[in-house]
Order: sequence, then C-alpha cells, then structure tokens
Amino acid sequence: MHSARRRPGPSSRRPTRLRDGNPACNSLLQAVTTVGCIGAGQLGRMLALAGVPLGLSFRFLDPAPDACAAEVGELVVAAYDHPDGLDRLAAGAAVVTYEFENVPVAAAERVGAVPGARSLEEGQDRLREKKLFRSLGIPTPRFGTLAV
Repeated sequence: MHSARRRPGPSSRRPTRLRDGNPACNSLLQAVTTVGCIGAGQLGRMLALAGVPLGLSFRFLDPAPDACAAEVGELVVAAYDHPDGLDRLAAGAAVVTYEFENVPVAAAERVGAVPGARSLEEGQDRLREKKLFRSLGIPTPRFGTLAV
C-alpha cells in the first residue's frame, strides 16, 4: 500500500532560506513590502500566492467586488482607469504592476507600473509586438496581417 504524499502548502514552505541565503534578496524584500496590482483575477491571485510566503503584501484594483485575488490581498473596487482608485492602489505601494495586457495605458502611466506603459502599449498590438521581437532578434512564429 502506498502512502499519499501531501504537496507542501504555502505554510510549509521555507521562505527564510531564500532571505537568509542571499543578502541582496533580503534587502530587496525589506524594501518591497506592498505590491499593487491592476487586476485581481487568477493571475493576480497566483502572484500573491507566490509573494505572501516571501513576506510581501498585496493590494489589487478591480471593478469586480468578488474578484478572486481579494482572498489573498486588499481589494480596491473601481474601474481600471478610475483616478481615485488608481491613487488608492498606489498609495504606500513599493511597486505597481498589472496582471493582463488590456489595462489602459494611461492607468499604467499614472501609477508608474512595472513593466512600463510603453511595454504595455506594445503588448496590446500583437503585430507591433511581433515586429518588435523580430527587431530585437527574438524568434517568433510566422505571422502576417489579415485584410478586413
């Protein structure tokens, strides 16, 4: 008879090993305590589940009051481009990011999101994105435009 192995959960991980083993990482973790994220869906939730064991806290901005990432961080309920909501998201955050590429570029600019607004803008146009990759020598599958 085989015994079932439990997969380690977040409480059984050992984040102190990471902090104690790398002084540069330790100082980074001390400097970055609150992460703001535009969007509170599945990717935001996974981001927080990875960061919480490292001692990070999360604040999300999402128009849905029942967004799933709210279970692992603070939720600011507002439109992605709502100025007051964006200001509340960024207040006290060491860094702000976004969980998907359809965030309004102006919202990313307002909060100084990482990756920056220009990266977001390039990623919102797949043709421009692929051309940029090719210009940087990054391999891409064959692509082209469709006449509409």
